[in-house]
Amino acid sequence: MNLSFLKVDGDTISIDVLPDTDLHRVMALLEEESGIPAADQVISFEGRKLEDPYARVSSLGVTENSILSLNRRSQKLSVATSVAPIPRIN
Repeated sequence: MNLSFLKVDGDTISIDVLPDTDLHRVMALLEEESGIPAADQVISFEGRKLEDPYARVSSLGVTENSILSLNRRSQKLSVATSVAPIPRIN
């Protein structure tokens, strides 16, 4: 089955998989095509996130020529703040 993934930047990635392919295998293929690590991928279909990596795509309601969305998981930035010492007044 042919699946298309619409990225936030408007690009589309198409891959061919069997209906019994697990989502984690789809994510590995998308990593190869998009450069987005599987751990950072958020895949949605018909408004819902697909979160079970061991679910078969056919069991998720995905069919031939479905269009899914592919986003990158937001990464929380770690901000280190340093406090300057208070100057001594003599």
